[in-house]
Order: sequence, then C-alpha cells, then structure tokens
Amino acid sequence: MNCGETWFNVSTPKLAALDMNHSIQFLDDQTGIILGINLDNKEGNAVILRTSDGGQNWDQTYFDDFWYYGNVKNLQVVDDSVFYFLANELCGQEPIDYILYTSADSGRNWAVRNHSLNPIYSINFLNSSTGFAYIEDSLDGEIIAQSTDGGLTWQKKYEIGSGSVSNIFFLSEKVGFMFNTRTLSKSVDGGKSWYITAINYPFKNTFFINNIYGFACGGATGGCDMGHCQPSSYGNLFSTLDGGKTWRFISTNSRADVQRNFGRGVRGLGWPFNSCYFINDVTGFLINERTILRSVNSGNSWSEVYENLADSSSYNFIKNDICFTDQQHGWIVGAQVWEDSSEAVIYATENAGDNWQLAWKYPSTDLYEFDLQSCHFVAETGWAVGSGGLVVKYTEQNQWQIQPSITDLPLRDIFFSDEQHGCIAGGYLNDQDFQSKVFLTTNAGKDWGEIKLDRYLINDIYFSDSLTGWIVGHDKNYRGTILQTVDGGEHWSTQVENLSAPLNALHFKDGYGWAVGENGLILRTDNWVEWINEKIQLPLVPLGIGLFFFLKIYTGLIPLLLNLFDVHV
Repeated sequence: MNCGETWFNVSTPKLAALDMNHSIQFLDDQTGIILGINLDNKEGNAVILRTSDGGQNWDQTYFDDFWYYGNVKNLQVVDDSVFYFLANELCGQEPIDYILYTSADSGRNWAVRNHSLNPIYSINFLNSSTGFAYIEDSLDGEIIAQSTDGGLTWQKKYEIGSGSVSNIFFLSEKVGFMFNTRTLSKSVDGGKSWYITAINYPFKNTFFINNIYGFACGGATGGCDMGHCQPSSYGNLFSTLDGGKTWRFISTNSRADVQRNFGRGVRGLGWPFNSCYFINDVTGFLINERTILRSVNSGNSWSEVYENLADSSSYNFIKNDICFTDQQHGWIVGAQVWEDSSEAVIYATENAGDNWQLAWKYPSTDLYEFDLQSCHFVAETGWAVGSGGLVVKYTEQNQWQIQPSITDLPLRDIFFSDEQHGCIAGGYLNDQDFQSKVFLTTNAGKDWGEIKLDRYLINDIYFSDSLTGWIVGHDKNYRGTILQTVDGGEHWSTQVENLSAPLNALHFKDGYGWAVGENGLILRTDNWVEWINEKIQLPLVPLGIGLFFFLKIYTGLIPLLLNLFDVHV
C-alpha cells in the first residue's frame, strides 16, 4: 500500500501448505492469482489460489489430470479474463509431458490448451490468440515459436540451437526479448531474427577479419573463481558485422547447437574456447581443451579437424593458443595432461589444419608441471611461453628449442613486433600473493630486461611497431586496464583503468582496435587512444537471479527492468 516500504503477512494455513515459488500476479489491489504445488497432498497436485479481497481469503483450484506435476510456471494474465500457465508431469526425475493450461473466466475454471511430449520452456501471450514460446521441436531442436490460435498450434520463427534461453518476453507482435544469465537479446521482426543488446560473458579472445566483421570467443570451466561459482563448463563463439557494436551467437556447447552449427558427431564441446584465429578471410580455427574446429566459410559453420582422443598413455591435449605462419603451416601450444601431471607440448599442421601432429614436447621426464600458454611468429621465427618461466623458440634450422630461463614465474603472453623486438608478460594473482613480470628484448631474445610494472597482471600484448604497443590485464582487485607505450615498452601510460573486470585479449585490424574480457567487456578504438565500451553493462546477479525472480512475480516489471538497464525498445 506504500510502494513496498512496509509489508504485511497475509499468509493462511492454506498458503502455508503451498509451494509458492512459481508465479504470483495481481490484476489490481484486490484481485490476485498464485500458482504453485500443494504440499499437503502427497501426490503434489498443481493448484491455483485466487483472492478478490487483497489476499485475506483465497479460493483454490486443483489440477488432477496427472498424479504429480514436476513444475508449474509462467502464469500469464493476458487481460481481466484470459490466463495461461505451463506445467509438466514427471516420471521419476524426468519430465514426460508438457501442458499449457488456459482460463477464460479470470482463473475460476481451467482447460488444457496444448498437451505435448515436446518441451515447452517459456511462454508469453500478447492476447487471447497471439503468443510466443520457447520450445523444443523434435525436428528443429530448440526454437522460438508463435501461435495465433491461443497456443493450440505453434509455428517456428527462429531456431535457437544454443539451448541457453531462460525466459522470453514480447512487447508487441514485432518487438521481443530473450533472457538468460549471460545475455539479453532483442528481436524487432516478430522473432525471425535476434541480436544481443546486453551481455555478461567471460570473453577470452577476439579476432577481426576486417574492421567490421569479427569474432569473440570464451566461456568458463565449472568451479569458483573471483568469487563467482559456475556449476558446469560452457563455451561460445560470437560474431559482429558492425565493428563490435552488436553481436550474435555463432555457436555454443549445448548438444542442440553442436548438431546445428558444428555437424553431428562433434564431441568435447562443453569447454570454454581459448582462442579464435583466421588465416585468411574464409578459413578460421577455434580451440578448446577438447577439440580443434575449423571453418572454411568465414565462420558461418564449423567442423572438427582434431578429436582429443587419449592415447595408450591416457593423456589429454589441452590447447591454449594457435598461430600460423602462412595458410598451410600452423602451431597449437598447450599441454599433455594426466591425472596429476602435465608436460608442455606443441602440435603442428602442414596442410591448413587437415591434420595435426606432435611437433615438440618438454624433453624432461622428471618435471611434469609445465604447459605453454601463448605462441607468436614473426617471419619464420616462432616463440612460445608458459608455466615455470618456460620459453621456447622455433627456427627452421633448429626447430623448437628451450631458451635460457628469465624467471620461474608463469608466463602468460609473448609478442614480437619484428625479429629483434619482443615483449613477454607473466605472473600470477591468488589469495596469498600478487606477482607481475614484464620483459623486453631488443636483440632477438638473446637478452631480456625486466621493466617495473608491478601494479598490473598482463594478459595480452600487441605492438604496431618496435616503439608503440598496448597491453591489457587487471590490477590486484581484478579491475581491468589498458596501457600504452611509445618507447618500446620502457614506460607505460594508462589509457583505460578501473573497468568492472579483467581484460583478456587485444586485436588490431585496419586502423581499429578491440579489447575483450570478463563480464562481457568489449572495448573498441578507432584512433588507438580513446576506447569506447561497446556493450551495455549488465550485472550478473540482477540478470541471473533477480530478473527472473521478478519475472515470476509480475511480468509487468519487465519494461521497468529494461529501462533500468538502458535497453531501448
């Protein structure tokens, strides 16, 4: 009664026996509907409670069509008379039936409108006849569909493939939104096409074919890091056609998307993509811990060219970075991993990625805790760096050779502007310590000098010539930063600092530059001095938890939240 400033408990024994964590909506200050599960009933029937006196008294309607409903959700109040909600029946722990219920008398009586074996995950009705749904079709996989007969039949509007939508909402027959814990996507053509308007995503790498067409990839491995916990591993590829202003999904690691975008039978995609790399305008590569993917049509579709099968020693090839010297010859650096040990390895291709063979591995049999994190070639000379201060160099005459140690700290990236001038960055940050190292060479790696740059942990390096360069990373509080040098790395000035999260990668092309990182950070420059944040900052907690909590309480709050996040419709 005072805009939520104070609250009164109107619960009754009837309400106490109800699992109410599903949906609640009020038509006005007196008339409201609650959708839930009756916990007093051992069969757990779905139940609708209706009040016409502001919650003092509640009438109830039970649904006995099935012996147990595993979930009820998406209560939709279309107008004063027409309501909808979704339910599914469980067999054990698995849903086996999906039911769309409708009421034409303000929730007093209900009827089954659609009963399907295909999953219906989310609905949104604009009126008694027109509605949209996120469903799984037996032929097309997961799709956005439209109904013009009140949910009786559905027609496909858009094939999602990614399997990552939590909810949908349409403002009109043209304008709609898809939500999940990492992205907000918008359609302006009735769901036929979608583009990402807000994103909260851990980007690991970016690559642009030209100044408008580019890619960004990343993901996360299950576990906890930087105070956030991720229950399972995932990885995705995004593309942009306007220089990074808007982005769309190209691929994800869900089973549906593996079949749609990568071809059937592709395995090992439930891992973050560590690098995306194109050797020309049409041929590109994606790598993660389990597989190597290649595109021969500018990133529109991908196929597996290396499957991570364990050999007789039962190792796994962890792939961290990829580089090519020409369109035929390329290298991938990483580690061969056993249960409790690993050794640094380099794989090579001589036929544009058709085949990959072991080209080098750490020679010692005593030390198994090495890996390689980064590789870079200039002319015919190659470099790779990794854990334990490991530095290896490639020449055609000597192949890959370990170089004299310059530190025992882990090295994260290496870049050479020409055969003489190079830069290496390394260090670590954990709960106990923060260490950062940056080294420079002006004589092709014969000598490396350390420079003082201990405020930041550097993740990526780029030099446009021997004097001008950029580095990205973060401080000990995980605040992202971009630094520039104009004297070959001896001194660095801050261009961007105090970003919401670390930056992980840089890429420059055709006079433009991009930097990507955690929390969906995407920055762009067209003058190499000023950086524009091209994304809408969308905090993880409101999108992942709060947004859908409010969606279930009252769908009318969605326009308010869109305005809060500055998403224009």
